Amino acid sequence: MPAALASAVGRRREIVIRGAVPADGVALRRLEQLAERRLAAGDVLIAEADGVIVAAAPLRGGAPVTDPFVVSGDVVELLAVRARQLLAAA
Repeated sequence: MPAALASAVGRRREIVIRGAVPADGVALRRLEQLAERRLAAGDVLIAEADGVIVAAAPLRGGAPVTDPFVVSGDVVELLAVRARQLLAAA
């Protein structure tokens, strides 16, 4: 892992992966605008880093949207892991 990436990821104190709720609508639209891409319809998982939503992905597959100004590869992988867990348990 490049030193700059390791440093950015290492500074995070808390990562939360959770389902999106209606109150997240504004933050999700902001991510979509930054990513210049819309999320697929359906249930969405969100990744927060230190209380800020930095990525979101459809639960049932599809491309994630991320803040292009934040290192997010690690949380995108966590979103995929959590989606697999939830779908396997269904």
